[in-house]
Amino acid sequence: AINAYFDKFPKPRQEKHARFIRGVSLYHTKRPEEALHDLNIILNDWTSQYTGQTLMTVASLYLNLKEYNEAIVHLKKLELNSDYKDNYGFAVTNLMKCYYEIGDFEQMEKYAQVIKDSAGATDEEIATAHLYSAKAMEKEGNTESRTKELNLAALKSQAAASAEARYLVAMQ
Repeated sequence: AINAYFDKFPKPRQEKHARFIRGVSLYHTKRPEEALHDLNIILNDWTSQYTGQTLMTVASLYLNLKEYNEAIVHLKKLELNSDYKDNYGFAVTNLMKCYYEIGDFEQMEKYAQVIKDSAGATDEEIATAHLYSAKAMEKEGNTESRTKELNLAALKSQAAASAEARYLVAMQ
């Protein structure tokens, strides 16, 4: 239906809305390259009401594709722009994960600490920060601090990060 809309109206009044719907639909139907075309058009116009949601979608798309450097670009925009403060937790948590995945443990730990110190962070975000700190410590060979971080992650919530931490503690 949206393609027909663009065919019928080459310069539509609701272009950003239509591109957003089509881009998100393409993303959810596992067609990321096609989705990026529409989503990038929205991102080229910072005045769109869909920019914040589009940044989240594009960042998620790159995370799923394991293109962490590309995801960092969009997550940084979410983190630094006060217009998107509702997405701050999503941004910093995923920045931490991206930096871990590319092996930049210094930046990863910086974001983990931001999450741990944030009054607005959820228990799951804090548990995830402890888990990723522990994973980085393991890669650096710091097993004593790793165990402490795993225990903090295990105790913080009942979600996936805590479950993974409990599993890793049990496997020691």
